[in-house]
Amino acid sequence: MILAARGLRYAYSGGLEALKGLDLDVPRGGRLAILGPNGAGKTTLLLHLNGTLRPSAGELLRDGKPVAWDRRTLTRWRTMVGLVLQDPDDQLFAGNVYQDVSFGPLNLGLAEDEVRQRVDESLAAMRINDLAERPVHMLSGGQKKRAAIAGVLAMRPEVLVLDEPTAGLDSHGVSHLLAALERLSDNGTTIVYTTHDVDLACAWSDTVAIFHSGVVIGTGTARDVLTDGDLLRRAHLQPPLVFDIGLALKELGLLADGAPLPRSRAEMLVSLGQLMPQGASQDTQVGCSEAKLRAVFD
Repeated sequence: MILAARGLRYAYSGGLEALKGLDLDVPRGGRLAILGPNGAGKTTLLLHLNGTLRPSAGELLRDGKPVAWDRRTLTRWRTMVGLVLQDPDDQLFAGNVYQDVSFGPLNLGLAEDEVRQRVDESLAAMRINDLAERPVHMLSGGQKKRAAIAGVLAMRPEVLVLDEPTAGLDSHGVSHLLAALERLSDNGTTIVYTTHDVDLACAWSDTVAIFHSGVVIGTGTARDVLTDGDLLRRAHLQPPLVFDIGLALKELGLLADGAPLPRSRAEMLVSLGQLMPQGASQDTQVGCSEAKLRAVFD
């Protein structure tokens, strides 16, 4: 585990206890989705993972060792764990995108050439090189989100922590963002993100953790966690649509009992395609598909 929380407790001023003895493991190089209702402690946990908040009890582990809270350790820790807030306007403050992305590396005291290289690489990773000179206030919501992530990437973190990364984005913006995060994940970056979107967590995670009232009430693979009806009801969550359809197909005998449930729209389309008669014409396939889908939803 690259990061872990053990018995974390934290209360905000006024006595509101956001974390109540929370335990969580973050696998190295994986994608961890954190789900739960508002007020479950998701954002508070993220602020602990990069050292922004300090727990009142419990401990955080980095590479299996308890972290310290001195200034030097915190600097290294926040370089290793990059945090992207839900609202990019809370993170972007410079005149243009290039200046904003360069802020972190400059504060590390890096040479000008090194800063330029890091900024160029980060802009390229998020595919926003053409926005380098654009004023931050003239960016769209999706562009702001990618610029905020680029600013964190310029610090070259091992772990990228994102609070509701797809919130407020249209489908095009979500596709662009997930494609960029996919490339980072493929290159070994550990990604932790909170979301209310069970379908996103289903399709785009290795591990899912369910939060409720300041603790983790379930963790495991998407297929294990997001098919647990009792667990989802406790967290006031609905199962992913693709799982509902997949289970219905199994009940109708259209999908083998031993076949894995599809986790994404693409996997569902593949499963449906396998139900088509061999050698059937396109019109027959379309008609057959429509009939079987009607049977599922009826």
